[in-house]
Amino acid sequence: MQQAAAAKQFAKAYALSQQHHETFIQHFQAERDKTMADLRATFEKKKAQQEILLAEVQQQLLQQQVDARQRELQLLAAHVLQRNAHLATLLKRMGEMLKKMAQEHGRLQPVAQLLKRLHSASHMQEMLELFDRELLQTNRSFLESLSEQYPTFTKTELKVCSLVLLKLSNKQMAVLLQSSPRTVETHRLHIARKVSLPGGQSLLQFLQQQQVVNT
Repeated sequence: MQQAAAAKQFAKAYALSQQHHETFIQHFQAERDKTMADLRATFEKKKAQQEILLAEVQQQLLQQQVDARQRELQLLAAHVLQRNAHLATLLKRMGEMLKKMAQEHGRLQPVAQLLKRLHSASHMQEMLELFDRELLQTNRSFLESLSEQYPTFTKTELKVCSLVLLKLSNKQMAVLLQSSPRTVETHRLHIARKVSLPGGQSLLQFLQQQQVVNT
């Protein structure tokens, strides 16, 4: 009897011990799963934060590259405009000399010297072509995006958009486009109309926003 009671008591204690063990295992597994889930959530959160930070850094680097290229274009544009002004001055002086020669015969040497200097400045077209290539290369992806968004833009209007981003005046743009300031102003009005430019926002501000979005 005592052995049977002891065996029964042992079996009961063993069953209780097993129950406690299973409860502990279940609790341990639940805690482990919760801890792992928390770790995964923390990891994913930090990963997302790192990806956002990386994207921001990449965006900043891209913007710095765009800004650097824009500054290079501004310098090139300034050089082209300076050469054009120099050429215009020479042409004016040449006209004055030729007019004077018509009155005073035999004074050819000053004109010969002026023609020599004029020849050195006659590469204006080559410089304009170089500027056009650099302008297109710098803004290629931006202009492609802009053209897709506004398919009615003409090539000249797209070029005007690039020149606006350089913060040039209509007069300066006219030299680079080999047109007149009035024609440039007409292009700008057409562009503003096609993009439905909001009131109070300049075309430069609009294009700068578009440049950031499409960079």
